[in-house]
Amino acid sequence: MVSLQVETNAPARQPGVRPVRGMLAPLGIRARAALVLLATFLAVALPSLWLLMAVIDRLTEHYGMRYARDNAALQKERLLSPTLRDLVLARKLADSPVIRSWARNESDPAVHALAIAELESYKRFFQDTAYFVAIGSSRHYYFSDAQSDPAAVSQPREALDLSVARNAWFPTAMASDAPYMLNVDNNGLLGATKVWINVPIRDGGETLGIAGTGVDLGAFVTAFLADLGPGISGIIIDRGGAIQVHENRDLIDLNTRSKAEADRSTIYRRMESDDDRATLRAGLDRLQAGASTVESFPLSIDGRTHLVAATFMPELGWFNLTLVDPSEAYGAGEFLPVIAVLAAALLAIVAIVTLMLNRTVLNPLLELTRSAKRMAEGRYDVSVASDRGDEIGELTRAFRRMAATVRDHTALLERRVRERTEELTVANAQLAESNLQILDSIRCAKVLQTAILPRPEMLRTSTADHFVVWKPRDLVGGDFYFCHEARDGILLGVVDCTGHGVPGAFMTMLAHAVISQVVKSGVDDDPALLLARADATIREALDQRGAAADAGMEMAVCRIVPSEGRLVFAGARISLWHAAGGDVAEIKGERGVIGYRSARNGGGFVNHAIDYGADSVFYLTTDGVLDQAGGNKGFGFGRDRFVAMLREHASLPLDRQGAAFEALIADYQQGRPQRDDITFLGFRPAGAGGEAVSLSS
Repeated sequence: MVSLQVETNAPARQPGVRPVRGMLAPLGIRARAALVLLATFLAVALPSLWLLMAVIDRLTEHYGMRYARDNAALQKERLLSPTLRDLVLARKLADSPVIRSWARNESDPAVHALAIAELESYKRFFQDTAYFVAIGSSRHYYFSDAQSDPAAVSQPREALDLSVARNAWFPTAMASDAPYMLNVDNNGLLGATKVWINVPIRDGGETLGIAGTGVDLGAFVTAFLADLGPGISGIIIDRGGAIQVHENRDLIDLNTRSKAEADRSTIYRRMESDDDRATLRAGLDRLQAGASTVESFPLSIDGRTHLVAATFMPELGWFNLTLVDPSEAYGAGEFLPVIAVLAAALLAIVAIVTLMLNRTVLNPLLELTRSAKRMAEGRYDVSVASDRGDEIGELTRAFRRMAATVRDHTALLERRVRERTEELTVANAQLAESNLQILDSIRCAKVLQTAILPRPEMLRTSTADHFVVWKPRDLVGGDFYFCHEARDGILLGVVDCTGHGVPGAFMTMLAHAVISQVVKSGVDDDPALLLARADATIREALDQRGAAADAGMEMAVCRIVPSEGRLVFAGARISLWHAAGGDVAEIKGERGVIGYRSARNGGGFVNHAIDYGADSVFYLTTDGVLDQAGGNKGFGFGRDRFVAMLREHASLPLDRQGAAFEALIADYQQGRPQRDDITFLGFRPAGAGGEAVSLSS
């Protein structure tokens, strides 16, 4: 019985409507709206933050560079004023007539006394309260500072030994044409490292000696680096880039002028990039040429990027470099308040948009969603009120109209379904009754078809041993086997009629009647003649000359003569299989068939006589076995597999052979449907060592 039901509590997928897929599918509209707003916020905030950081970097670089330039100018003035003062005093001292006279006549006591007095008068005006004089002719070195013994100042500290490396400054200064020189050096005699101002004592173009003063390097560096802010450092270099002042004293190049250039500690050695070295050299050249007063550029020094401002002090022949680390001088933390205000503004905008979106869009849509769910549950009395004049209001009114339409259509559909279900119930009952009648008829036909088969006791008495596998594809089929008494023996055979099921069963009834009629007519000792007479009789009985159908059968007949130990076989497209002595032979039937309108049996049928022994076993089968599909690829059982099966089991008793063959075929079938009717007959003839034949009349 068939019934039709309509379920209204499950939403149906409408044609043309694609289901929502992806990560957002399980989320509600409010959650999705929140995610969209969050994504929008991130899409705006992240680029804005990136742009803000880029602006901060540009501002940091701009103001850092200005800061470096201002500090460089300030440091230049702070350093230049006291140094120039000492330089002017040192030049005036070296140009004093008393000092020049003394440098020529050092051994004159009167001149010597005047010179010492002159030097002592200058001493208190120098920053370091110290002076020195080295006489060229005697190489005597005089030095006096605030700690010097007044009684000992008139005596030289030493006579300069030019073979000693620490005194290399003296011949260098004596040979120079410069009006003065600045030299950072450690004086081993005095045990002090100073910035020395060396001024030649000249008279008439002749250099008589060197006079000057020195500033303690520690005090000089302290004064140079004083009041520098965080992230700012300073370096002083000479024209060749040799480091003269640095916060790390190990990097200061002492006694630069007496060294080869390759041995000097230069600023260029602290830089890794050739481009940075070229940039610095070009800037220093412009400063030295007077093209600018301050040069600024970013440089990488000692592995860190600095904003560098450079100034030139031509009076000293030195360059002042001010280095600003932008990450310390102007870090991003300076701009955190601005970033915080912008972030708070963006969050406030998102919050306001979210609130407005909830009130104007999401809440009405959620109400519509809840109403739609109630409709999906079969509650069509939903009502959604809305007096809005916008799109949401129009959507709500359209939903109300849809709900009313669905309610009316559902009621109509349910009424029609009930009516149709009642009609189908009646039709199903009638169909079941008809089907029962047809099945009863087929079951009756099966009883009738089974009745034409030889009785088991008849086969037992007709053969020494046998088995029969008879399996119609349906309840009834087109295959059968027969057994008849014959003169001096018996007739055994199998028949495969056209069709399956009921048509095949009808054909078997006709074929059985024809075979019985031919045998009774006296044709019981010639299987080939029996096939020919059956062919003629079937053709006449079916009268298929003008019929659309073409019916007939394939057939094999064996006449067994036990007294002679002989079997005579004739077949129409069915072979006889003979197993004996561990071998299996096929005696093929003729290509002609029986009864088919389209077939022409021009050659007729031929008898094959076989003498058999006690170990002979014969097999007859229709094509249902050989054509049965199975195995891994669904191929037919086939001749080779069939022969192997017979050879392997031929020595077994035939009842066990039949069971084994059925099991093998079922295993090969692997659950596939039976393709054709199957009739498989195996027998060991009586006589020639077998049992005697005793058939009842």
